[in-house]
Amino acid sequence: MALRFEAEGRVVAVAEDGCFVVARGKELEVYDGTARCSVLAPGRFDHVGIGPSAEHVAIGAGDRLELWSGRSAVKSWSVGSPQHWGAPRFAGDQLITHHRGAICAWDVASGQARHVVEDARITIARRSFALDGDAIAVRCATNAPCVENASLIAISLSRGVTGLLRPHFDGSVGAVSLDPGLLTAGCHELRLDEGTRRLELPFEGFKLEVLRRGTRRLVLGGRDGAVRAWSSISNRMTAFETGRTYAIVHVRDDADAIHAIDSQGGVFAWPAPAETDGTEQLFHIVPPDEDAWQAAIVLAAEHRLDDAVRRLDLADARPKYRMARAFFESVIARDVPDAFRARCERAGLAPGTKLTSIATDLLKAEVTYLALGAYMSWLDAPDPSPTDQQLALGGAIARSLGALDDHEMRSALLDRMPKP
Repeated sequence: MALRFEAEGRVVAVAEDGCFVVARGKELEVYDGTARCSVLAPGRFDHVGIGPSAEHVAIGAGDRLELWSGRSAVKSWSVGSPQHWGAPRFAGDQLITHHRGAICAWDVASGQARHVVEDARITIARRSFALDGDAIAVRCATNAPCVENASLIAISLSRGVTGLLRPHFDGSVGAVSLDPGLLTAGCHELRLDEGTRRLELPFEGFKLEVLRRGTRRLVLGGRDGAVRAWSSISNRMTAFETGRTYAIVHVRDDADAIHAIDSQGGVFAWPAPAETDGTEQLFHIVPPDEDAWQAAIVLAAEHRLDDAVRRLDLADARPKYRMARAFFESVIARDVPDAFRARCERAGLAPGTKLTSIATDLLKAEVTYLALGAYMSWLDAPDPSPTDQQLALGGAIARSLGALDDHEMRSALLDRMPKP
């Protein structure tokens, strides 16, 4: 353990350089590394952001956005804004704020809005991650299932939403630009898009909370207080322990040391690992057919089923992908059960082939109604001996429908399901 300092309280904001803000009652304590430099008394704060060197602190409170000096504790400006749903993030001379259906970029000096990106796909924006140029990736989270909970939204501040990234079935955590490629992270894996191929690294015994690209390494913070550093040069992962179980909210690599801050104000540092330290990692190549299927899921969730079918033309001839193509075609054609069975027979597929596997992937990507359609199609051609896993899948879809308040479809599904 390398605990350097502990600020008692709940950490509500951390800057890229490790300055942070702790909430204590109605006050906000601003720390520059391990030294408290000011105390703010804004009255109300819903979401807080802090800039490098603790120069600025941004506070979202209801329909107001305020900028304070983190050094003198003086308010610089206050403007009206949409209700805040995530922490403001400083990006150079801009401040990015997160809202229902929108992302805003503000001029730090004047408080004037520079860019407003509004799009129905931005359900409830929670966090954003800087990519190249004016591009950002936005993480959304809602209580109701939707694909935007699993797929980061790619946005150009000047041009708007450019698309959804491929989903992480356990939820997306973040993204960073690498040379070459784009790395996205889910709770249990890293995925690197190099343009010509995609690589994936699954985690074992580690649930990711936060990540940051450093000068030489990618540093990962876990939900249980663990920290890991991956070197892209040696492809080795080194583990560090805080000795605490609080979630890590900040990590960074400054070449000489690995730094971390946990949610309760613990500040940690360890000597940077050598390139020969740690264990070698095994990235595996995402097969082109699976990559096409992941892309098709996003297209289908965006109601672009024709495009999803065309993307599946790039997949191989394995039954799962052929059935997925037939299922999407049946949705487009609004097939009744007999017509879908005939479609499957023409494609040389037995009714029900791989439909529960397809429904499982769709449900993991929170595309509930297509998952329901695939599962109901499986029920139309039931396996004479359904497994416990297949029955549990039906229950999971029913819970997802309940979260969408579609109790009519939930009841219809439960009535159709085989009884154990």
